[in-house]
Amino acid sequence: MSWKRIAAKKARLKGSPYKSAVAKKNLINEGRKLKPPCSCPRKCDEKIPESIRQNIFRDFWKDTFNWDHRRQFVISMVDEQTKNRSRPRNNNQAGRRTKSKIYHLQLLESKIVVCKIMFLNTIGITEKFVRVALSKKKESGFVIPDKRGKHPPKNKLPEEIRLSVKSHIS
Repeated sequence: MSWKRIAAKKARLKGSPYKSAVAKKNLINEGRKLKPPCSCPRKCDEKIPESIRQNIFRDFWKDTFNWDHRRQFVISMVDEQTKNRSRPRNNNQAGRRTKSKIYHLQLLESKIVVCKIMFLNTIGITEKFVRVALSKKKESGFVIPDKRGKHPPKNKLPEEIRLSVKSHIS
C-alpha cells in the first residue's frame, strides 16, 4: 500500500497523471496540463508565443521536482505593490484588498507583463498557489523552506537517556 502512495506522490510532484492514494475513492487524477491562453485586451497571447509557454510549463513541472523551487519561481515572477486607487463603497468602508499583483512571464532576457489568467494557465497552477507562495516569502526575497517530514518524532527519547538505559542494561 505504501508503495502506491509513494508512486502517486512522485507522479503528483511531476505533474503527471496518478491514481489517488485513497483506497475508497480510487480516483485517477489527470495531472497538470497547459491551459489555453487568455483572450484579454492586453493581447497576452500575442506577446508570448505558444512554444515559449510550453517551455515554461515543462520547466516548471517536468524539470523541477521541488515545491520550494516552484514557489521561488512564482515569487520571482509576481510583484506586489500597494493598490493604486481606493474608491469608497458602502458607508465609506475601505475594501479588504491592500495590494495588487503584477504577473510576469520570462521571454528571453526580459520579463513581459501578462494578465493573471495567462500566468496561471501557462504554469498550470491556481491562485491559491500564488497566494501561499507569496505568504512564504521572507524579507530577503527567498522562500521559507517546506518543513513537512522534517520534524523529529514526538516519542523519540533524548540521546543521554538512551545512553543511560544502555549502560544500565550492560
